[in-house]
Amino acid sequence: MRWLFRRPLAADRVVTWLTWIGLALLIPFASSAKSKQAIFDAPHADVFAACLKVAAREYAIVHSDAPSGTFTFRRGTGKLAIPFTVGVVVEQIEATQARVTANAQKEKGMFGWGKGSRTVKRFFSAVRRELKGDDSSHDNQNAR
Repeated sequence: MRWLFRRPLAADRVVTWLTWIGLALLIPFASSAKSKQAIFDAPHADVFAACLKVAAREYAIVHSDAPSGTFTFRRGTGKLAIPFTVGVVVEQIEATQARVTANAQKEKGMFGWGKGSRTVKRFFSAVRRELKGDDSSHDNQNAR
């Protein structure tokens, strides 16, 4: 019974402190998110329409504001998916060029395992295909 009240070993305390320090160092990296940008050679209105069409087809649109060129969509609404909210801003650079900035934020959980970044890359490639008028890859996905 005396062993219940014994102080923990020094090695146990060191391991505990190292664990807490490691977690404290990981938390800022787990919550940080970088926005990604892509430039498209098309007018602002066409790029915004293509972005909205892709988001409506593949994700769930939460908010859209055409005059400011912003909208928000969600991905990962299933039970086992990592949910993300992606904010998109479409800006006019020149008369025939537009910049799209997308920022993916985790909704819950500590780690996204790079899923938000992959979602944004997939979104940009789908917008490129939409602007070219190439919907063949989308049709092939539905055929499976």
